[in-house]
Amino acid sequence: MEEITAALVRSLLPRRRQDGHKGSFGRVYVYGGSVGYTGAPVFAGEAAVRTGSGLVFVGVPEEAYPVAAARCVCAMAHPAPADCEALLERVRGCGAVLIGPGLGRSLETDQAVRRLLEDWEPELFVCGLPKTLAGEEGSQAARIRQAAAAISKASGIPHVFADERLSSAEAKRSLREKGLSERAMRGKVDMIAASLFLQSWLDERARA
Repeated sequence: MEEITAALVRSLLPRRRQDGHKGSFGRVYVYGGSVGYTGAPVFAGEAAVRTGSGLVFVGVPEEAYPVAAARCVCAMAHPAPADCEALLERVRGCGAVLIGPGLGRSLETDQAVRRLLEDWEPELFVCGLPKTLAGEEGSQAARIRQAAAAISKASGIPHVFADERLSSAEAKRSLREKGLSERAMRGKVDMIAASLFLQSWLDERARA
């Protein structure tokens, strides 16, 4: 097992050109949010910005837009088009797309997600699997497995699990090293932990 440290993360990130700008470092589209659930897409957008993405767009339903816009500092929030084809046009200009954080379960949302998946044809879903430090799985892990199986059955896209048991602890340690208090950490731990376990999974896949 390899410890994820700040030095390791820096070594994995590509060196940037001195004359680079936001448009040089990729585009990310976050599609999510609903009334009462605007935090998830906002945090996801912030995570994309903090991990080096150049232009980050956060598309939320029109009724949730005012709240998301007020909370997005660096990512660019906008009302996601209700029309599937118009949404696809926004998404196609991006190199990475995140679908789902805080997203509702309406028929329109289901149709939009299915259309995005058909257009993008992802190879698989990566799901964080919460385990105890002893490596055992509890009720939360069981719910994650059920949800992943349902998504794969509905979409025809396979899924894999990434062990996330140490990512939250590492995220907290990293924030403490930066001098953040417990109060200041709120909303940031999950965001950083998700980046850590996904990077760990990508590294393992590259070494395989």
